[in-house]
Amino acid sequence: MSAEGWPRWRGEQVAPGVHWLPLADSAWRPRFGAHVTIIGTVQEAVVIDTGDDLDAPSAFIAGYLAGMGNPRLRAILLTHHHRDHSGGAARLRALTGAPILCHPLEVPLLASEGGAERPGLTVDGTLEDGALLRVGGVTIQAIHTPGHSPGHLCFFLPESGLMLTGDLVLGDATTSVSPPHGEMAALLTSLERLLQFPMARILPGHGPPLADPHAAVAGVLAHRREREAQVLAALQAGFDRPAAIVTAVYQGLAPDLVELAGRQVQSILRKLTREGRVVAIGEGEEERWQLA
Repeated sequence: MSAEGWPRWRGEQVAPGVHWLPLADSAWRPRFGAHVTIIGTVQEAVVIDTGDDLDAPSAFIAGYLAGMGNPRLRAILLTHHHRDHSGGAARLRALTGAPILCHPLEVPLLASEGGAERPGLTVDGTLEDGALLRVGGVTIQAIHTPGHSPGHLCFFLPESGLMLTGDLVLGDATTSVSPPHGEMAALLTSLERLLQFPMARILPGHGPPLADPHAAVAGVLAHRREREAQVLAALQAGFDRPAAIVTAVYQGLAPDLVELAGRQVQSILRKLTREGRVVAIGEGEEERWQLA
């Protein structure tokens, strides 16, 4: 099925009652927002994430729901507050009357992002860790997986083994961990928690599905630990500012990714500081970092 006017998009049923609507070209080119998942039947459904607040993804979701027979939409579930995942939620609620649900820690963050107010995007209810919904014969388990965002949720579908990972695990990249809302130690704990689930396949918020989910998660964990070791080695070599550490660790980095890499280094330094492995000397522009 596809929404009229948007022929380049195609949704597909990836398991009984589970429909995957890919929107993003890649993790670094989201364009219309993150991928959307619709779970349900002709009678009832839920939508997980909504893409950005744009005509195109909103029309695609509405068109796909129409192709399913316009089921009653019981809820709009959000993995987290970032606008590429949540931007279209208010539009979809206005169209269907479905309540918007997210983790409690995301509620204040949905009201504004990057200092920009988001009028109309309010939350109707919250989902705690372990919350269960059953829609159209499909069980949906909410899993609190902070790190990328404080109240980030993954959703596990036990009947099919599908894990919807939002931005915790991506299909073609590693996610950003940007202070103050991103926290590296929490991200690692969340990744380790995913390994405990009997996953058969990962449907990420960006990028292609992952057919070997446990190997994919283990690979992300290994990459994060390697980056941490590289930051420690850079400090040992005398690179004492985040910008200098980026130059040492991320060699050959594209210019438009330097700022993002700097935020990843900051998140690693904060983790290492809390662990007592590095210390910060000075403040503001004079701040330096060194091994403890």
